[in-house]
Amino acid sequence: MRITWVAVSAALVGCALSRDGLFESETAGSGGGATAAQTQASVGGGATATSSTGTGQAGSENCLDGVDNDNDMLIDCADDACTPDFECVPTAPSGWQHTRLLTGDYASLAAQPCPDASAPAITFHETGADAECTTCECGSIQGVACSSAQLRCYTGTSCSGSFGGISANQTGCQANASQAYLRCTMFSQPQASGGSCPATGGVPTVPPPFTFENHACQVADVGAGCDSDEVCVPRGAAPYDAPICIAQAGEASSCPSGWSGLTVAYETFTDDRGCNACSCSVSQADCSGAFFTVYDLDNCANGGDGTTTVSSSSCDDVTIYFDNGSGSVAYTEPTASGNCSPGGGEPAGSVMPGTPTSYCCQ
Repeated sequence: MRITWVAVSAALVGCALSRDGLFESETAGSGGGATAAQTQASVGGGATATSSTGTGQAGSENCLDGVDNDNDMLIDCADDACTPDFECVPTAPSGWQHTRLLTGDYASLAAQPCPDASAPAITFHETGADAECTTCECGSIQGVACSSAQLRCYTGTSCSGSFGGISANQTGCQANASQAYLRCTMFSQPQASGGSCPATGGVPTVPPPFTFENHACQVADVGAGCDSDEVCVPRGAAPYDAPICIAQAGEASSCPSGWSGLTVAYETFTDDRGCNACSCSVSQADCSGAFFTVYDLDNCANGGDGTTTVSSSSCDDVTIYFDNGSGSVAYTEPTASGNCSPGGGEPAGSVMPGTPTSYCCQ
């Protein structure tokens, strides 16, 4: 039972019929002056949608002004003329505003004007996931520098002590022998330095910045004709026909009593999600395959004894090649190789929302 108190014209004295069929007495004041008559009316519940004009007008009754415009002793939502397009809802708490809210997946809602033809306020909530990044990979190593090996030859039967006049470390034919050497060794092995690998990957796939999108229509005007803790508002029209909500600027910590489903949504945001750059670090670099070829004759020519190679730190017998005052050597450079380990490619950045609005609904 909703109680509505209506001031009635002095010309209407006697009895008036309320919406529940009860007659209430009306009295005229002395001296021809009229006193306010009290009319008791029961009002049925409702849901959502505006009047055809969007101004609160239903026939001759304005359903949002708290006045009995059509003189039927019923005002706003208590008037049958209003109930098709207006409903009673809980009064919005202080600092909150009645709102019609349409929520859907991000970027899935068509542009729909509010029931009063105004544009909805668009907000978003539940920030999206991190970017997905393709795997980082490293290409072939390149740019490895190899130091030169060194060949030492000795006139004795061991590779120790002083060495003779041959110490080859260049490419091409080097060091014609001036004496008979008995032993040669690769004194220093080639050493690798530098190098790099090209990195690929780390390409981001960025999900939507939010999971949900909200279109909110403010209900600016409220009328009477409802219980003391309620107000009369236009019913929502599709697609804004969900139960009434309330909105408040900022981030509320909880919903007011009687309201639930706190949602904090945001009008603005920045999105710098992506992937860290991929990189490749040299994990191994080698210079292998270097060797010296020892010739029986000068100028790297083959004699009757052919050639031999020296490719390690072992002490190799070269007696037959450096006899008769002849012999020479040629250096073959190593082959650079190696590999790299990939790094980077992790998801980076985030969605940073701004300008929050809090919603609670029935």
